[in-house]
Amino acid sequence: MVLDYNIRNPYRSNERYELFSDIGEGAGYPGVKKTKIGNIFNEIHNKMLFLFDYGDEWRFVVKYLGEDEPKHEFTYPIIIEIIGDSPMQYEN
Repeated sequence: MVLDYNIRNPYRSNERYELFSDIGEGAGYPGVKKTKIGNIFNEIHNKMLFLFDYGDEWRFVVKYLGEDEPKHEFTYPIIIEIIGDSPMQYEN
């Protein structure tokens, strides 16, 4: 995860959260398992880059829109848009 100011170049970010830190193999950044999302998104419209699958480097920009009451009866979180086809190992 990389916050807003380094989405285009995540490797320059000073703020990161790594899954590898949770298993003792990180590069000194906090782990993701015990990090609460509310501690990361402290301002509306903050963004972060979520890196999924270190091998394929799937990157997703996640934006905090606020804490309003849900206007629909969805189970959150929800996917609001899918672009392209998922690889075979990640079926929709």
